[in-house]
Parts: sequence; structure tokens; C-alpha cells
Amino acid sequence: MHIKGTEKLREKLPSYSGRKIIFISLIAISSITVGALLYVFMNLMRYFFPENEFIILIEPILPILFQMLLLSSGFFLVSTMWSRKVKLLENDHRRAYEIGAIPGCI
Repeated sequence: MHIKGTEKLREKLPSYSGRKIIFISLIAISSITVGALLYVFMNLMRYFFPENEFIILIEPILPILFQMLLLSSGFFLVSTMWSRKVKLLENDHRRAYEIGAIPGCI
């Protein structure tokens, strides 16, 4: 099985060659899982705290607020990497994308 773009990805991330490239998939899967669990928790919050009137009041807009929170954090991660890209390309062209990610993400 050949995935399109794998060679280009390995060029951009030389430290993640071979089997280490699986870590990127694990990070993506764990991020999706955490996001889904948080989404379920936000939707079930009124059952966990039935006496809290504030949660009952904002319950109709909780899914929208949560989606806005997830989107803004995703945009923040992408924008920080791309804003640092030019400087990193000048300093270390071979590893610019690898060290350009926020530490802990890759």
C-alpha cells in the first residue's frame, strides 16, 4: 500500500523516518479521541450537574462554544507554525518543518 505524499513528508521530517512516522498518526488519533470525549462531556454536562442553573441556561449554545474553542485552538497551532516557518527555513532548511511545530505536538 502506497500513500500519496509519504516521500515528501519524510523529506520534511527527517527525524521521523521509517517506523517513527507512525507517531504522527498516533498524535492525530489521540487528538480526535480527546476532542470527541470532550464533546460528549460538554453535551452531557447538564446530567452531571443538574442543580447548576448556569449550565442549564447555556446548554443550548454549549456545542457552538465548544466547536469555536476547538477551531480557535487549531487555528492557533497552525498560525504559530506558519508564522515561524520563514525564520526556521533561513536557519535550518532541512529540519525547519520538524522544529517548527509546537513542542509536544510532533
